[in-house]
Amino acid sequence: MEKLTVRRGGITLKQLPANWWLPWLVRARTQLVEHRNLLNRINVFPVADADTGTNLVTTLGRAADTAGLADEPDFASAARAALRGARGNSGTLVSVWLLGLAGELEGLDCPDGAQLQRALLAGSQRAQNALSQPAEGTVLTVMSAIAAVPPTENFGGYLSGLVAAAEVAVRQTAHAEHARHGWVDSGALGMLLITSTLHTAVTGTETTADFSDLLVLPPAFEGKKLVDSGAAGAGAQPQVEVMCTMQLPVYEVTALRSALDTVGDSVSIAQVHAGNEALWAIHVHVAEEKDALRVLEAAGKPQDVRVTALDAAEHQERHAGDRA
Repeated sequence: MEKLTVRRGGITLKQLPANWWLPWLVRARTQLVEHRNLLNRINVFPVADADTGTNLVTTLGRAADTAGLADEPDFASAARAALRGARGNSGTLVSVWLLGLAGELEGLDCPDGAQLQRALLAGSQRAQNALSQPAEGTVLTVMSAIAAVPPTENFGGYLSGLVAAAEVAVRQTAHAEHARHGWVDSGALGMLLITSTLHTAVTGTETTADFSDLLVLPPAFEGKKLVDSGAAGAGAQPQVEVMCTMQLPVYEVTALRSALDTVGDSVSIAQVHAGNEALWAIHVHVAEEKDALRVLEAAGKPQDVRVTALDAAEHQERHAGDRA
């Protein structure tokens, strides 16, 4: 792999790989694996299904593995692979965010601050647009916060500023309407880890930010049980998560989104590939699998359908092997 030595306002990025984003994705997955159990246990929104950490690990892993196995790694291809294999709300949104970044950073060996900010803005907007009802106090809040940080001549300082902004945003999620017991949002905390590893992967140094108190189980958790999945505004029980891909013309997506909104919630639709018959990644929570399939099959031919029960106990049993 070609190596670069680049000077960026105040720091020298020695021997930075041309595919600088790949070590970042690998490092991000490692951090998410390390904190997976914590992220799972504090997961309460949009449903307390105890799998945010596992979903992020799986999704980032798909991106990292796809790129790592390629002869010529490509950021956009890695992000699309993550989106096609994304798990859960958090995994879907982070993969959509990565695809937005990749679109802006394509062809750049090492972005400067202005280029990186444009990519962060594109990623944040793309993730917001994927949802029917984006909520504050979530991973979206962190994406917006880091995208709003103005670039500086000191690139290392800019990257540190991203981590600081992410930390502030994560701490604020403890006061969101859907927050429980004073916990921060699980997906938002995962996004902070992803942002922190971006700083480390690019600069080769650990961030000086101290958010270690966020990486331990909150004291308020002791003696508490996860809220049931209806507490965060979910519909009738039992509830399942349905994910799939589907080829549709762009002009039919709005109608599909509206139809899914009538039978479920947490609807997200994101484009994987463009074209006359674009490929879309679809996610929805419904009371029963048949509710989603009825709408999807009326619109087209759903592919790679994945159905998961939104029940904390079932999720924990299903992912027990993943955590080993």
